[in-house]
Amino acid sequence: MGEYRQYSDDQKAVALAVLEVNQGDYSKTARQTNVPRITLKHWADGDGVSPAVSEIVQGKRGALADRFEAGIHQFIDAITPEKIELADLRTLATCAGIFTDKMRLLREQATTISNAAITDEDRLRELQELMQRLRQRQIEAQQGQVIDIEPEEETD
Repeated sequence: MGEYRQYSDDQKAVALAVLEVNQGDYSKTARQTNVPRITLKHWADGDGVSPAVSEIVQGKRGALADRFEAGIHQFIDAITPEKIELADLRTLATCAGIFTDKMRLLREQATTISNAAITDEDRLRELQELMQRLRQRQIEAQQGQVIDIEPEEETD
């Protein structure tokens, strides 16, 4: 019969933090932590973990983020003009990007750049408002009114 391994809350927290870094990739996390995939799945679902584990995970996130940040600094400090000439720039950029992404993920910061979500209805409304202002300016110009687009300077 197989033996069941006992894990401390600290070990569970480390594994769950690594799972987060790996964006839910149970297989990759299992290989990196030597914790079976099914065990990771149970822990991620809250089975077999004490409430203290989530607090420990927060601390582990910070520690892992600090390690990634230190890795970024070491990586950048190690880049010399000679190494840049010899290295594939794509590889250097990819390494820096991965370290940065993992650090930001652990600090619960955005890891992607996205445009603010705007619906088609919002776009249409904004366009209609712009068109209305343009029509008003055209009417004012036809009536001989001057449209001043520059702010007036105050004189003493």
